Amino acid sequence: MNIISTIRLDFAQDTPPVFVFAKQGDQESRFVEIIPLNGGLPYTLEAGIDAKIGATKPDGTTVLNNCTISDGKIYAPLTAQTLAAFGIVKAEIGLFQNDSLLSSQVFYVNVRQSAYDPNVPLSSNEFAALVEAFYEVNNLDIWAEQTATGATIYIKRKDGTIQSVHIDTATSIKTWDDIKYAVRNGLGPVLFPVGYEFTTPRETAITAAVGAHNTGVTAASVDEDTFLHAIGGAHDGHYEATFDGDEWRDEHGDIVDLTHYGVTITGTPATDDKVIISETAGDIVWQVYDHITEEVEDALNPADRHYRYGMILGTKYVYSNAAGTQIGVVFDDSEALFYCDEALAAGTYNFTWDYETGSVTNGTFQFTLTQGVPAGGQICMTLRSNGSAITAATIFTLAHPGDSAKIEENVAISAGNSGTSLGTIHATSVEGNGLNCAQRIVFGSNNYAQSAMRQWLNSNKGLGQVWSAQTKFDRAPFWHTSNDKAYRGWMHGFGDDFLGAILTAKVPCRTNSYFETDSLDGTEFAVNETYDVKDKFFLLSAPEYFGTYDSASLKDGVLLDYYDGLTQAERIKRDKGGTARYTWLRSPYPWNASSVRIVYTDGSLSSYGAIHGYGVAPACIIG
Repeated sequence: MNIISTIRLDFAQDTPPVFVFAKQGDQESRFVEIIPLNGGLPYTLEAGIDAKIGATKPDGTTVLNNCTISDGKIYAPLTAQTLAAFGIVKAEIGLFQNDSLLSSQVFYVNVRQSAYDPNVPLSSNEFAALVEAFYEVNNLDIWAEQTATGATIYIKRKDGTIQSVHIDTATSIKTWDDIKYAVRNGLGPVLFPVGYEFTTPRETAITAAVGAHNTGVTAASVDEDTFLHAIGGAHDGHYEATFDGDEWRDEHGDIVDLTHYGVTITGTPATDDKVIISETAGDIVWQVYDHITEEVEDALNPADRHYRYGMILGTKYVYSNAAGTQIGVVFDDSEALFYCDEALAAGTYNFTWDYETGSVTNGTFQFTLTQGVPAGGQICMTLRSNGSAITAATIFTLAHPGDSAKIEENVAISAGNSGTSLGTIHATSVEGNGLNCAQRIVFGSNNYAQSAMRQWLNSNKGLGQVWSAQTKFDRAPFWHTSNDKAYRGWMHGFGDDFLGAILTAKVPCRTNSYFETDSLDGTEFAVNETYDVKDKFFLLSAPEYFGTYDSASLKDGVLLDYYDGLTQAERIKRDKGGTARYTWLRSPYPWNASSVRIVYTDGSLSSYGAIHGYGVAPACIIG
């Protein structure tokens, strides 16, 4: 869906004014095809020439963007920023070769005001090509000096001339594209010092309703993802469409296609029928934790090292609801007791338990299944804490890991050794094929790569679609089947603009020292090893937060600048309401198989079992 306007521009003389039509807010759809002239005659472009479009908008802000050259013609994009302010945009084409610059005559883009403008981007200086130009081989040196409002960048070229440009973070940088390009080209540390804050909206609800006086359309629904992509970003908004007898029209009278916005109606539209879409969003506050300027071993880095620079962001508050109260997320749920490599027939089975903790005592326990369990199925126990005895729990069975439907449930457990022995279960080891270790049966797994937490952080899926079993012992966390929309994937609800600025990160991790299980996808894990995951969002590790390691030889991160020198009290994580919260880290407590490192409510380093629903402070890398 592209509109290409063809014009002729002279690089040797002025001609009568050349105009191009465009609409405010259009993006990735309008281009100018430029036929270069030299005194009215065709101008053949030499090899090695680069072309850029420079423009000044009606509000005084500027853009400088790269063009492409093909078959002797120049193709200039009219980006969303070029068309952000309606009125006349003055533009020209610059041809660059070595130290030479040749500029065309000025042409004009007549940007007509959009009739519907809630999503028109705020006008700002677009400097993607500008900052990229600073790093061209023709430049001899470049340096930046931080100012009270941003930074001044100096460029010394081969001919000895020095050019400078001031970038004001309040007026020059207003989009995540602007931020991304600044960081990508090494300007992050001077423009966004450690501690700098960004706020980005995250959609919490999109609902559809019909007009009270409708006579044709009786109901409407909306697909949240489609609507969010169509409007380009998350924010509070109220949208109405009215049927005029032939077409649906928005509040400004423009024709709209409801299906483009994910809206489905019930009934046949009648004149003056209305469909109303309401969107609400909450603000996520991010803080700059550190800047990546070189690759450091055992540290967070962009997974693709083509990106030399990056900016590490983390949420200021733990994940909170509209009232400011923490939304707790389970790191990983309690796991299955037994995995059936082969089918088990109905009958009586027993296991020996060798892990005394609280009210859980050692002994041999039995249960009787009235239905068999197929190969690939699980035997699970409802014990989720050490506050009650094993005999107070029950057994249920599943045909596959992660199934929501049970083969049978509420199977009683009693002391005894009747039937077939499944083996002995120790705290962090087992005797017998198919058995899990005791700590993970009760308290879940502290393996970050396999965790439910990691899946939630990197999912944009809806309820019931975020989690899937990662190991043969895996069980679904409570939020997997919750009706609370807070437990949709963390990425759900952010605008494409923000998500497009996030790099895939190489995140260093480590395993515990006692018990690990391979993943269903074939990934192998051993105790006492380090590994990397490649994710968009992640939790911080204990060393990134506290600067200390449980093992000097098993490093899963390095201290981030933001946390360097903070007191214990300053490390406390709170919800938006101000309450101190236990907050998950991704590091395991290495001396068992189930506990995960957390930030305690007094700001100290501690650990708790993975099954708890504690605070989450996601982090990411911009670049």
